[in-house]
Order: sequence, then structure tokens, then C-alpha cells
Amino acid sequence: MTKKMFSYGLLLLAVFIPFIGYAANNKPVKTQKEVVISTNPECYKSKLEIEIDDVKKECIENNPTQGGMNSCVGKSLEAWDKALNDIYGKLMNRLDKNNKLALKNAQREWIKYRDNHYKFLDAYYNKLEGSMYVGMHIKDEISIVRDRTLELNSLLELMDITDNK
Repeated sequence: MTKKMFSYGLLLLAVFIPFIGYAANNKPVKTQKEVVISTNPECYKSKLEIEIDDVKKECIENNPTQGGMNSCVGKSLEAWDKALNDIYGKLMNRLDKNNKLALKNAQREWIKYRDNHYKFLDAYYNKLEGSMYVGMHIKDEISIVRDRTLELNSLLELMDITDNK
């Protein structure tokens, strides 16, 4: 097969694949705009995430200076840390002995990871000059704590669902 024929074959596939998908599913193929709208990350935020984000947004609206924003982001980190500890405690109260030990060990390892990553972030951001980097530094720390909080929260929510069956 020549390169030219191969190229034409790829072109035909690219053109007809959407129609094949339509015929196979009897559903119209979504446009890019429809996909982007339906995958809006705001749709997938947990109740906890929305609450903490709303408090941060309100704080920033009331403190629009760089220093104020940095303070608000710091308060957001504190809120995520508090939520993490609350959720961890709730999980520990509901787990059996073996699972408590497993979660305790996993959390200890996560704390080591968090602390090491914080050290990396400190080293990285300390080289940068400017007050805006303080907020960015804290925002990166928030990502670590938020992700762990949401992981544990999803386990707690799953327990709520499965225990109520």
C-alpha cells in the first residue's frame, strides 16, 4: 500500500467514524461544545468542596488586596485541614479494628508524603520574589490536603450509602 492510499484511508476513517458511532448507538454524536458543557468541573464538586470554596471566595471579595487574598487562601488551607481531621475521626469511629489500623498506617504515610511535598514547595517558592507567590504556594499546599480530604470523604459517603441498605 502506498503512503498516499494510506493517507486517504485515514482521512476516510476520520470523516466516517462519527457516522459509524451514530449508526451504532442511534444517538447523535455530541459536539465539542456539548461535551465541554457537560464536563464542567463545577458539576463534580462535593458539598464540602463547595462550602470551603464559597467561604474563600467571600473572604477574597471582602479582602481584594494581595495580602488579603493570601490571608483568605491561608484560611482555606486551615478549613481543609480541619475537614480532613474531622473526616478522619469519623472514619476511625466507624471502622473495625483491622481497617482502623490500615487507615492509620495509610494516613501516617500520607503525612510523610505531605510533609516532604511541603518541603519541596517551600524550596521552590522561596526562590521567587513577589507577594503573589505566597498565595500560589499556599494554593499548592491546599491541593494536597484537599485531595486527601476528598478521598477520605468519598469513603465516608460510601459507608453512609452501604450502611443504609
